[in-house]
Amino acid sequence: MSAASPEHSPPPARRIGLWAGPVLAALMWALPAPAGLPPEGLRTAAIATWMAIWWMTEAVAIPVTALLPLVLFPLAGVLSMADAASPYAADLIFLFM
Repeated sequence: MSAASPEHSPPPARRIGLWAGPVLAALMWALPAPAGLPPEGLRTAAIATWMAIWWMTEAVAIPVTALLPLVLFPLAGVLSMADAASPYAADLIFLFM
């Protein structure tokens, strides 16, 4: 490599998205739930916001983003691990694999 070659760094949108996703999710999680929305619904919306930001900015690989619910839903108390993992084992998913 020559000394004049530029460094390979991710685009600014990726760097911003990497931090903005979890930060906005944490802010949403800290807010009180709107009337009629159970706490689990607010946690689900926060995780969905995190995922949407990571998908739009491609902060991490899309398959990594797609696995966030598998990890975060049980930790957040939204679903059990078995319930969170069941959509990943659908017949249609295996067809695409």
